[in-house]
Amino acid sequence: MRELHKIGTGIHVSENTRYEGRLVVGHNSIIGFSFDKGDESPIIIGNNVKIGAFCVIHSDSIIGSNVEIDHYCRVGQGVKIGDNSKILYGTQLFNSCEVGKNCIIGGDLSERVIVEDNVTFMGELAHNHRNPNLDWDTTDEPSPIFKKGSVIGVGATIMGGISIGPYSYIGSREFVKYDVGSKKVVYNGKISNLEDWRGIIQVRNK
Repeated sequence: MRELHKIGTGIHVSENTRYEGRLVVGHNSIIGFSFDKGDESPIIIGNNVKIGAFCVIHSDSIIGSNVEIDHYCRVGQGVKIGDNSKILYGTQLFNSCEVGKNCIIGGDLSERVIVEDNVTFMGELAHNHRNPNLDWDTTDEPSPIFKKGSVIGVGATIMGGISIGPYSYIGSREFVKYDVGSKKVVYNGKISNLEDWRGIIQVRNK
C-alpha cells in the first residue's frame, strides 16, 4: 500500500511521481522539478524511501528502495540510485549519473558518472576542461567510473574520465588523474597493492 508522509510545509510532489510503499518527504522539498514546461517524464521511487528537507528531485529520475537522501540534496534529471544507498547532506548528483546499490555518496557527482555497487565516495570530481572556449552546457567531457567496492576518501580529487578499479582505496586528499586497477591503494601519490595494507585499510564488501 502506498503511503506518502509529508514532514513540514512547502512540499511539492508532481503528478508524474510513481512510488511504491512508504515515501517520506521533508520540509520544502520538490519531487519532480523540471526546467521544461509540460515535461511529463516520470519519477520512479521504490519502497521505504526517505527524502530530507530542502531537496530537489528532477524529472526522469529513478530511486530504488530503502534509499535515504539527506537534507539539501539535489538529484538531477535522468539520475539512477540503487537500493539501500545513502546520499549524504548537501550532496548533488548531476544529470544522468548512476549510483549502484548499497553506496554511500558524500561528494558531488558530475554528469554521467557511473558508481557501481558498494562504493563509498567522499571525494571531489573535476573535468580536464583543457579548452575553456567550449560551451559549458553542451560539451560532454568523459566522466569517471567507480568499480564495485571502491572507497574514495574525503577530499580526494578524481580528474577526467578515468576508472577506479574494484575494491581499490583512494586516500584522503589524493589527486588522481590516471586509471587505478583492482585492489590497489593510492596513498601519498603512490600506488600499492591492497594486500600490503592488510589490517590497516579495508574496502567495501557489502
